[in-house]
Amino acid sequence: MSRFPATVLLLLLASRALPAQDVTLAVVLERLHHYLDGYANLLPVTVAVERYEQSFEVERVLLESEFGIVRVPDHPQWLGFRDVLKVNGKVVAGRERRLGALFEHPDASALEQARRIALESARFNLGRVARTINDPAIVLELLDPRNAHRMKFQKDREETLNNTPVWIVQFEETARPTIVRSSSLRDEPSRGRAWVDPSTGRLIRVQAKIDTLPSLRRISCEVDVTFQNAPPLDFWAPATMKERCFDGLSMQQGEATYDSYRKYMVETSESLGSTR
Repeated sequence: MSRFPATVLLLLLASRALPAQDVTLAVVLERLHHYLDGYANLLPVTVAVERYEQSFEVERVLLESEFGIVRVPDHPQWLGFRDVLKVNGKVVAGRERRLGALFEHPDASALEQARRIALESARFNLGRVARTINDPAIVLELLDPRNAHRMKFQKDREETLNNTPVWIVQFEETARPTIVRSSSLRDEPSRGRAWVDPSTGRLIRVQAKIDTLPSLRRISCEVDVTFQNAPPLDFWAPATMKERCFDGLSMQQGEATYDSYRKYMVETSESLGSTR
């Protein structure tokens, strides 16, 4: 499954309560979208250290990468780029701080360069399902306000997560073509659940499932992302990602952690991919 999960600068703004209203699903979604708008517009590019362990049957691999997150004004998608540095402890040849150079010196070719980095990095994935959706950015793209009209939302229930009262909101993609598509442009509809602080709209966890159409051999993938406050940035960012893909015969799965976040201070008016 191939699709650029234009994804992620996880930059959630500090918990800032919005004006008091009767808490309904519409209000919670409005607050979530407001939160994600701020997440995209007010924070600079970030890069994290990603440690990502995958398994498939008897195979195991540990990828150590720089993971970059940005949202490009001229290309309104969430973009996440994995630049693999080491595979099972061995340094990957032919790369030298590509993400850093990309973010420090953006130009008109930067977006295409970033896509090449992401595709090249995907070759290290284990399993029979080729994919680029194993990336925290995909959950931000699915929930972005631009895509709200594509989704059907409903409240599941309320619970407490890490001492925070949250709403669990279910979402299901109803529009076509879908946000995630295969390399042959086949639709891959998404559904899932989001754990949202109803008072601020802050996103705490998202579990997204992406399935092939029933008429084809069923492939089901799940990406589960948790967010935590990242002290160096002073906002909430992806902390973990778990993925599972089942192709009808076997399971491929992985778990990633994100830490050591740092910022690249670039001007958002001339940011990655700008053609002006």
